[in-house]
Amino acid sequence: MGKTRKTCRGILLLAALLLVSSAASGRAAQPFGELLGQVPQAAFASGYLSYADIEALVRARPGADGPLDGDTEGSRQYRLATMGVTGGFPDLMMLFMMAEDVAQATGIDPRAVRQSMEIGQAPFNQAWLTGEIRPGVLEEALKKKDYGPVSEAGAAIPLWAADGSLLNAAAIDFARRDMGFLFGGPLGGRWPVAFRDGLAVASRDTETLKRIASGGGPTLAEQPAVKALLDAAAHAGGGREGVIVQAYLLTPGHVWESGGWEVPPPELVLLAQADGEDASRVVLASYYADESHAQALLGSLKPRLPDAALASSGRSLEDLIGQMDGQMESPLVAPAPEGAGVLLLSFRYPTQAAAAEKNPDAASALPFRAFVTMLLKGDLGWAKP
Repeated sequence: MGKTRKTCRGILLLAALLLVSSAASGRAAQPFGELLGQVPQAAFASGYLSYADIEALVRARPGADGPLDGDTEGSRQYRLATMGVTGGFPDLMMLFMMAEDVAQATGIDPRAVRQSMEIGQAPFNQAWLTGEIRPGVLEEALKKKDYGPVSEAGAAIPLWAADGSLLNAAAIDFARRDMGFLFGGPLGGRWPVAFRDGLAVASRDTETLKRIASGGGPTLAEQPAVKALLDAAAHAGGGREGVIVQAYLLTPGHVWESGGWEVPPPELVLLAQADGEDASRVVLASYYADESHAQALLGSLKPRLPDAALASSGRSLEDLIGQMDGQMESPLVAPAPEGAGVLLLSFRYPTQAAAAEKNPDAASALPFRAFVTMLLKGDLGWAKP
């Protein structure tokens, strides 16, 4: 009898482990959240962040197996996939077709970068890159530009700067222009760089960079507003968790002109592309510490959305979405911890694979590009609180 009980307990334990394993495997990996877990909250003082998962965009496009400079169909599809990048550190994509030169000058091959992120805006923006970043290779490239370690920065992540000093971080020397050097090269700059295996962060903002290099302190991923926004975006549509492939995380002043609010402005706004098994979604989410304000915004938007139009052209939002086989899903408020709420607007499009199959000559992620264009042109007024 005792042996039977042990056998039953063993079977139940095995079943429980399988159930946990199945649930874990059903969760989508979120490289965006993992990267934000390395960003000190103080580094986001500007309220501006842009992100792109280049690896995910390439992987989502059938046949995009490269190489970048080849003349095969795989190379063409690879280039079309990378043309879908609308977020992240812009210099990376501007120099992407010069990958060999960049790899030699910087010690980082753009083709080996998996995720790209920019925090803040020029001239004190931060460039965050993850992927196949090898400290030894990067060090050798930096030494050729007279970089050396900065001893005062602390030891969590090595920090290097031109001449081993942070004093000239913002200097520009046109005689030293190098179009292949990612971190300020086109203007003759040499930004300080903090790096370790798989990660490089560069910026003219020396105080922020020292804080990043020293490590410790609360991270952006721990901020309640960020956690709530990422969770709402990943679960838009109510299905299985999607992967956030591209995103802009912004304070409301970067989205709308101040004043003229019908309801109080949100604390933080997320514009994101979230890809699931059944669809690719563009999500516009607004976080409120008080859920009642999110509910008030929902009540304000519902009658406006059917007739929403772009201020710059007068074109209807419905027409723009429909042109790319998209549809607006029902707006809702997603409850968040501590009485907070996220106003969620989601727009459902075919998967990237389906879109590429229908039009193999079009760049990837065109719906998200359309919304980023709206953001940059001030055409998101139809969603203003």
